Amino acid sequence: MPNGMRTYLNFITLGNSKGRLFLDKLLTRMVETSRRTLRTFSFVRFLLVFAVVFSLTSFSGALSSNFQLPTVHLARANHAPCSFPGTPCSEAWVPAGPAMDTFLATIFTDESAEFTNLLSATPNIDLTDSPLTPNLVSTLVQSPDFYVTSSISEHGYFEIEFMLGATAFWGCNMSFGNSQCGIDIRQGISHLVDKAKFTTNEPSEVGISSAIDSPLPTSNAGLPSPNTCLWDNGVVPAALANTFSTAPVPGTMHGNANCVVGAPGGAAYHLASASGVISPWQPSISDLDFCAAAAHFIDAGLATAVVSDTASPATRNCQLTGVSPAVTANPISFYIRNDNIPMFDLGNSLAQTICALFTGTYSTGCGVSPSTTNILGATHGPSTAFSGFTTSTDHVDVSWNMYTAAFNNVYPFNKSLYFTYNSLFVSGISSSHVANGGTCDNGSVPTDSAGDYMYVCNANYDNLSHQMEFANCLAVPGDPTPGQTTPTFGTCSAGGLSAIGAGYQAEDAFGKSAFTLPVFQQTDRFGYLACSPAARPCNTAAGIAAQWHRAINDIGAGLPNFFTWLDAWNSNPTQAGTIRLGFKQTTRTSSPYIASTVWDSYIVHSVYDSLHIVNPLNNNREDASWMDISALPQISLTYTPPSGTVLTYRFSLFPNLQWQDGKPVTSFDVAFSYLSLLANGAFQSGGASSLSGVTILSPTQFDLNVKSVGPFSTRFLTGLSILPGRYWTCGTGTQPSTGTAPNIAPARCPSTAPSQWDSAITTCTSVGNTCYPVQYTLGTPPAQSACYPIAAAPCAPPAVAALGGASSFVANLMNADAVKTGALYDPIANHIFIGSGAWTCGTGTGLGQACTSGMVQNPGVGQSYTLKRNGLGITPGFPGDYVRSSGFLATYLWSGDISPGVNNFSAAIYCFGLTPLDPLSASPPASLCGRWQQGIGTNGATTPAGIGGCPAGTTPCGIPVGSNQVSIVKLYTNINWFYPDIAIATNCSGQVCLSFDSNIKFIDDPAATVTNAPGTWTIGKTVVYDKDGNGLYDVGVDSVIAGPGAIGAANCSGGTQICLSVDPHLKFIDSPPAIVPNVAGTWAFGKTVVYNYNGNGLYNAGDLVIAGTGPSPPFGIIPLDPVLYAGSSGTLSPATGTGGVGCANPYNPTSTTSGGYDC
Repeated sequence: MPNGMRTYLNFITLGNSKGRLFLDKLLTRMVETSRRTLRTFSFVRFLLVFAVVFSLTSFSGALSSNFQLPTVHLARANHAPCSFPGTPCSEAWVPAGPAMDTFLATIFTDESAEFTNLLSATPNIDLTDSPLTPNLVSTLVQSPDFYVTSSISEHGYFEIEFMLGATAFWGCNMSFGNSQCGIDIRQGISHLVDKAKFTTNEPSEVGISSAIDSPLPTSNAGLPSPNTCLWDNGVVPAALANTFSTAPVPGTMHGNANCVVGAPGGAAYHLASASGVISPWQPSISDLDFCAAAAHFIDAGLATAVVSDTASPATRNCQLTGVSPAVTANPISFYIRNDNIPMFDLGNSLAQTICALFTGTYSTGCGVSPSTTNILGATHGPSTAFSGFTTSTDHVDVSWNMYTAAFNNVYPFNKSLYFTYNSLFVSGISSSHVANGGTCDNGSVPTDSAGDYMYVCNANYDNLSHQMEFANCLAVPGDPTPGQTTPTFGTCSAGGLSAIGAGYQAEDAFGKSAFTLPVFQQTDRFGYLACSPAARPCNTAAGIAAQWHRAINDIGAGLPNFFTWLDAWNSNPTQAGTIRLGFKQTTRTSSPYIASTVWDSYIVHSVYDSLHIVNPLNNNREDASWMDISALPQISLTYTPPSGTVLTYRFSLFPNLQWQDGKPVTSFDVAFSYLSLLANGAFQSGGASSLSGVTILSPTQFDLNVKSVGPFSTRFLTGLSILPGRYWTCGTGTQPSTGTAPNIAPARCPSTAPSQWDSAITTCTSVGNTCYPVQYTLGTPPAQSACYPIAAAPCAPPAVAALGGASSFVANLMNADAVKTGALYDPIANHIFIGSGAWTCGTGTGLGQACTSGMVQNPGVGQSYTLKRNGLGITPGFPGDYVRSSGFLATYLWSGDISPGVNNFSAAIYCFGLTPLDPLSASPPASLCGRWQQGIGTNGATTPAGIGGCPAGTTPCGIPVGSNQVSIVKLYTNINWFYPDIAIATNCSGQVCLSFDSNIKFIDDPAATVTNAPGTWTIGKTVVYDKDGNGLYDVGVDSVIAGPGAIGAANCSGGTQICLSVDPHLKFIDSPPAIVPNVAGTWAFGKTVVYNYNGNGLYNAGDLVIAGTGPSPPFGIIPLDPVLYAGSSGTLSPATGTGGVGCANPYNPTSTTSGGYDC
């Protein structure tokens, strides 16, 4: 078995339950290492260190200032456990699980109710999904019964949004963000919040938030904020000439403070500190910013003058007069979230100030008598009830005008600037397309769940954000840098702006048009139970025995994340085998085609896996394989790719990958998922927008063909949910319809559709089939007049098949049932909520449905989602278990790492049936074959002493290597359990080029006695960067790249230092990567180190990744010895050193490997 995480895993102590006890014992042998960084979307790039955290940092929400919780006992400070100090401070995470049997998520009305429950004497949740308010942090951190995570900078932001598809916003046609009246209205409203005062005075945000002016957090991968001083270019009307004679820049409405690149947020559309009215951040009726809003509203034609235009604030009154009848004829609706206290306060205060402009009274909603809402009507509710998230597929549905919005997982900066606001991601009805006289991207498709639900459709912004997304480089010298008054822009070597340069210009264009009003970002800390309440106090022996472990503190999202739920473990939980979660509100859907809120994604991504997953602790949000074993760029293809293809990535699925119903996951399922999610404009499909097609080469190997490439392409390409085609396809026919024009709608596809899919899969997995290669693309979408509701056809572009296999697995099978992709479709009620992920909705006959009350999606307050561990009831590591289960990880480790590539399998073949056998006490095994004669692969079988090749005496042996052991070794040959995604590296004859730095050396075993001695590096030997090249390990100077360090190594020729040896096969992936093999380069932290076994200078499948991207030195990884021994009981012992003959300590600091053998 070649490289990877099984050799360099961080400390892992996987939880167990009942029959899974042996897995916990096995994985305790993994040892803690220094903190390393590893990969986003959502997604791409890793290393081999996994951090599992006891933390809760990242989300948004807080409590009102007058909210009170039960008193908790104060004791010592009780911060969450932390394996890796830094940001975030967290425990190590494990790429396997789940550790618990049941995932129970209880729904609350809001975060206040959730916290009340958590702090009660008998809470029914263990972990929360909402960050703590500052007052709760100071309280909980002093209690032994709660853990509080370290602080994280949330990868999110909060803003006010406008419906830019509105044609009558107070009588103004917003024209998708392009009309001048609309710009004036939005710029005016932008003056009505003093952002800096909001972040320092809103009770739930004091000390944890900061103002922003662009729609992205400042922790965004390097894009600085623009100089905002000239964003407001509004014309001061004559009616306010006296007022603005005293402005910071007389006669204008723009500021003159912090006029530099990278300035702190809050400078945009801000002239002076707000005087405060009901809230401190509200400008009074005489403040310059209030008057600037009035000026913009006058310019927009909403009014003609103000009550009093004077230079003196004492006599100034900027309430509007001469209000246009169009305002009251076309009132606006403002949806204000009540599930997040700061957004509730922000929305109410903004509504009050807008009303003061028109009426002189700060009221939440206003109108002209007798109406109280014919200017502005405010509606309060949770984000899940916001109507704007559901977009229409045949018209622009203007059911709202303003909204208090929040985003998370915004990293890097293109996640919002491209995927949220580029018009490719609107619900693209044909009349809105540029080709038909509109302003939205021609490639946008009709969808019920658009990412750009605000309908930002601006040609200049689209162009700039597209340049950013597909730039030829990330950054170059000459790019905008903090402190510049006038930004400069560099040019990529291949031409064009860098992503940073184009991103800066996109931010600038966005701000000048005020498409939204970004307000603030925040840092988060989370609280959760330290132990089961019945065992309190948690610092006693009973409490320690019932503690929660491995709650992962995601660097940008905090506690609520996939790996917390995968890894969290308690040996004595309140509810047996159950992790109890709190959701402050319910989902709005469980459909992968519609899911858009974080609660939707929590549930959807628990059931459906994606090709790659995101490293929760890496600052660069790198990702790595999850459903595949390799993803490499290809240059030479044996087929004609889809038109427009510029690059192709080849993927191979993980062996034994299957759906929760036991059917195999195939390349056809992947193709169906990508094409149908794209065709229907699914909220999560944005990352695949560069896809030109999918080419299938075998049931488990496929190519993703892409039509454009940029610095972020693969990061987001691999994050889509992979769906079982059989449950969602419309079959081999066409979509049925019902009704008559103009009310034609899709009807359910035939009940035979799943069997038609199954039949095609059977054909294409049979011997002698003619299915490959086959290529699928999306065809031309029909005109609006040729699809629903006018005509009897879906509006989504249809799938098209090509190449030799097109007639065997027909294109129609790749079209989703239009009923099932609709906004109201419930996969749970229809019994198809079935994926390949870590958790299942129901088991047995209840699979796909039995996970909520009434077996319908979106359970109500007090109800819950109850998911079960995928593989529950199946022997760990046996067929039917989750492919990423702890059992399969244990089996993978057992298969061994004698030598790379096929040699491992050849050795197992050599050992087939050979005797003598090794006694169970042998540690390490006495013979080459002993490793496979004992342990997991033998199911605990033994041979009595003195017979069958077992030496005489009292100690039994394992059993001869047979077909079972050999098949396990074969299964994992050339397989990495978890590999860093290096697909973004420059191609080198279809592979990744490796560079050579002669200063990458190693400490041999036994250590060399002369400097720079030739040697052969093997797993377990420390790799060092010899900075001065002297061949000596200089402590404090040279860097340990991987391994246990200098422990136990001999001195060099009697000196006081250690000799370093040289192996020319130690190489690295440069940044930018080389374009020829074995080119000379200089290694630095963050560059992946590889052992190139055949020395060809190309990264091959059998090469070992020694270390990947990491934070800063020093760091090291202690390798794991994968040999396991099983006694006659068939289970593994804890191996604490006291169990029996030959038992080793799980972690021996004087050894180059970890111990933990069973006896």
